[in-house]
Amino acid sequence: MVIKKIEVGCYTDYDYLLQQSNHSVVFQTVPYLESLKVLGYDYMILGVYNDNHLVACFPVQYKKFPLINKRFYVIPYCGVSSDRIDPEILKAVFDYLKKDGWIIKFSHNEEVSLKGLIANDYHTTFLIDLNEDIETLFERLSKTNRNCVRKAEKEQVVVTMDYSNKYILDFIKLYDERMKEKSVDALNLEFLKSNLEMLVKHHLGFFAVASFQGVVYNMAFISTVGKNARYLYGSTKHGDKLPPIGQYLHFEIIKELKSKGFNTYDLGGIPNLPVSEDNPAYSVYKFKKGFGGNDKIIRYDYHYHRYKILKKIIK
Repeated sequence: MVIKKIEVGCYTDYDYLLQQSNHSVVFQTVPYLESLKVLGYDYMILGVYNDNHLVACFPVQYKKFPLINKRFYVIPYCGVSSDRIDPEILKAVFDYLKKDGWIIKFSHNEEVSLKGLIANDYHTTFLIDLNEDIETLFERLSKTNRNCVRKAEKEQVVVTMDYSNKYILDFIKLYDERMKEKSVDALNLEFLKSNLEMLVKHHLGFFAVASFQGVVYNMAFISTVGKNARYLYGSTKHGDKLPPIGQYLHFEIIKELKSKGFNTYDLGGIPNLPVSEDNPAYSVYKFKKGFGGNDKIIRYDYHYHRYKILKKIIK
């Protein structure tokens, strides 16, 4: 087994591996990693080779500690492989990184037990299987969501799919207004703009835009990697006596993905189950549950560090 950094600009084999993997997500792509530079993160792609054959890759994000000539590394969205990644590979990657830095966070698409790994959290989503026919997918919606789709269609809600950069600034404006209205922490807008520009440029997603009587009320950006799609970002605008736009928007997205040959649609995450009605995110959970997807744990988070100073610096 040989581990080495893949040279910048030589990512063809890595991109191919992303396309073949059933677990690939947009956060592992080079365009997404490039956009993180706005937030001060650099990155590298580590390749794992057996007999000169690339068997796995790890997109590694890193920063340098101020006044310390050490990097800290995070692998927050798993390794990439067409097969299961053996724990021996994980250990070899950790040993490689520990030569000149500290591994702070590591995520994997299954549970793993290795010395030094401290289990931290896991993440769940609803995953819709798009290999079923559209009539079955519609019937899998909750009764409420089916009625909402019919009502929105009857009231002539219009959903437009756009694969260009036409809606980037409109999306950011709507997103910023919505986050300020809710008084919640939002994504860095410079990062968001860079991210959307990079993903659109490299054909890794599209906008779904829902309007009613000529006014845009709901926008979503759907990321795509290989045959997998994910609801990445979204924002809404309030209005009086509106039809059920959100349900209709997502069913139109499902139809679009189905027509393009995608296998799965990830609704972008839910609270870990079970979800009680007093959970602040219960309404989001209930909304997404209404689309009939299967709940799935998509990754497990671990901390990997032994140094007391890091426990004070990294929380």
